[in-house]
Amino acid sequence: MTYRTVLDTPYETGLRMLLLLRAVNGNVTCDRLAALDTLTVNAGTLGVGERDISTVCIDWPPERSGAESRSRMKR
Repeated sequence: MTYRTVLDTPYETGLRMLLLLRAVNGNVTCDRLAALDTLTVNAGTLGVGERDISTVCIDWPPERSGAESRSRMKR
């Protein structure tokens, strides 16, 4: 089977489900859990967040400004 992104694998989906179940204290139906996952992964496309989660993963790690990089080196 071919996956479009790493987020499409059964393993990653399972991890997201466990995190979502923890966030809602387990009081949720399967349909609601699936809806929450869809909103989480596609937040930018659906207009409920800044970016889609797959975009965040592709852009990681975020680029640092020169000043921020220099201050980290001093530590």
